[in-house]
Amino acid sequence: MNNGKQEVHLEIQYGDNAISREALIDKAREVWIATGHDPKKVEMIDLYVKPEENRVYYVVNKCETGSFPLF
Repeated sequence: MNNGKQEVHLEIQYGDNAISREALIDKAREVWIATGHDPKKVEMIDLYVKPEENRVYYVVNKCETGSFPLF
């Protein structure tokens, strides 16, 4: 039994490009850490994907923001 939890796989596809949920999370962490933040302090990441802009916007711990190319 799965205790009410389910496994979810997500892939964003736009044109001939595709990226997984996991890759987006990893990239957001990498970009945030590259700006001098401590990786141990990541508690929460919110991602906002805008394929029409080819951008992913992120908010770490409800306060630190940034963005990176989607593809």
